[in-house]
This record gives sequence, structure tokens and C-alpha cells, in this order.
Amino acid sequence: MTDDELKNLYLIEIEKILNSNMRSLRDYQSMPYPVMSDVRLFQNKLIEHDGCGKTFIWNGLSSAIRSREKIVLNVASSGIASLLLPGGKTAHSRFSIPITITDESTCNIKHGSLKAELLIQSSLIIWDEAPMLNKMCFEALDRTLRDLMSVTDQHKTHQPFGGKVLKLHTNMRLLISSSDQDEGEMKRFANWILDIGNGNIDSVVGDESEVEILDDLLITTADNPLSHLVDFAYPNLLQNMSDYRYFQSRAILAPTLESVEKVNDFVLTIFPGIEKEYLSSDTTCQADENEDVQQQWFTPEFLNNIKCSGLPNHKLTLKRGVTVMLLRNID
Repeated sequence: MTDDELKNLYLIEIEKILNSNMRSLRDYQSMPYPVMSDVRLFQNKLIEHDGCGKTFIWNGLSSAIRSREKIVLNVASSGIASLLLPGGKTAHSRFSIPITITDESTCNIKHGSLKAELLIQSSLIIWDEAPMLNKMCFEALDRTLRDLMSVTDQHKTHQPFGGKVLKLHTNMRLLISSSDQDEGEMKRFANWILDIGNGNIDSVVGDESEVEILDDLLITTADNPLSHLVDFAYPNLLQNMSDYRYFQSRAILAPTLESVEKVNDFVLTIFPGIEKEYLSSDTTCQADENEDVQQQWFTPEFLNNIKCSGLPNHKLTLKRGVTVMLLRNID
């Protein structure tokens, strides 16, 4: 930075302070006025809007450090965010953070384990969407790293995170609204949800309660509403079927398993190719003492029609190239 740029930076900071007190450098004739067009030049380039390449920077940083044969651990607070980082995992998975967290918790990592050795050898930890988790998760990791690093150097016990370099970042727009208008809209929407839950805005028609939903929250009806819904959530689906980033950025949520099955079955018909069916085992365990009784109660027809949360359906239909999402409950 040249002397002129440094001088202009100082003047810009002075102007900001004066503006906060309803004054300006223009009020003082003897003072030079900064070139305000240079404000962006001195801003932190890593604080930007969505889509400006912050994730690209973290990926480049990871590649640069790994090219020097050093270890970088990429984690995120959510599973979706972790998919955007090379070798990314959720923080709970990577650090074995307890699901039920307290202010005295530590990570479930034992001395001498492979995970402990990995943390000791790591040079950088990149944590995406960090503020989404409770602060006690970071405190648990801090206590664990201090304990693990004390094996190599006792002084590490007194250093934050055992002396490890930890890069925390997030999309600040997930934490605060970008304008007073956005904040007002969020409050009105939150109050509307509360009013529905409290029964303040519904109207009773016979044995049913009806709630009027605002137009901007609705997808307009069509002759085939399911097709319209899929087109809205997944535009140009066939052209993007091989792009995993396309599927990472969108989803259709439904309140019941039956609705989810209808959406999945419909989307499957859109993809070209021959369907392949996979069937589950529909017999009871023969090692049970009451095998004969169970065979009378739990017939194949009964087992094939079980549809509940946590248990896959009897028939799984796939096509070549169709995306499959695997889920696991961590609680």
C-alpha cells in the first residue's frame, strides 16, 4: 500500500466516525476529503454476498495446503454445507461432538485413536456455517484439542484449541436480515405462523378449520399440480440430472411419507431409462422361538405393506443415473 493509499484509508475511517456523529470532513475546510470510491478497495474481500466465490477460496486454500503434504480438515455444521467442501464432513461426525451438549462436555475422542492422531497432525481446520451450532460445541472441541495436543507439548494446554489454526466462516445473511424491510417481513411471517398455531386466524367450516394462505407463499394451481410443483422446484431437470450441485441447492418437503412417495414416484417417471425393482426380505427371522406364531401373524402381504418412518418401503424402484439420497438419524 502506497503512502497516498494509506492516507486515503485513514481519511475514510475518520469520515465514517464523523458520519456516525452526524458530521463530515467537509465541515472542516482545512481537512482533505477522501476518495470515497476507494472504500471498496480497502474492504475485506472475504466478506461478500452469496455467489461471490467464498467457498471457492476455501477449496483453493485446502488444495494449496494439501499440496504441501499437510492435513486440512473441512467440516460444516450441516450435511448440505459439508458437501461443498473437499473431503467435508459434519462437525459432529468429524469431532464426535455429543448430541446432548453441556458446558462441561468434551468430544468422544480417545488418546491413541486414529481420529486423535488425525487431529494432532492437522495443520488447518475449516468450519463452514459455524454460528449455526451452540457455542458449547466449540468449547467441547477446545477442551479436547487442548488435551490431545498436550501429549506433544504441555504448553499447548494453555493455547486456544491446542494451538490449532481454526477458520470459522458463515453466510452472515443467515444470522441477520439485510435490511429493515427484510426484518419486518420476517417478523410478520413469524407472527402469522404463531397466529395459525394459536387458532387466531382460522375459520371453522363444518368440522374443519380453514386458513387463508398469502398469495406469495403459494404455487398457482394447474391441471397437474404435482407436475407444476416439480417444475417449480426443479426447472430443466433432465438437463441437470448429472449435476450434483443442482440437487444440493433444492428440495421438496412434504408432511407425510405418503406424499413423499407420490413425489418420488412421479419424478422417477420423468427420467428416461428402464426401471429396476429391488424387493426387501418379507419373511420373519427363523431363529426366534415363536417362529410358527410369527409366520401366521406376519404374512408376506402384511410385511410388504408396512410404511413407517425409519423403515424403507418393501419395493425400491431405481433407474440408471437417478440420484439416491441416503439418510441417517444421528440421535
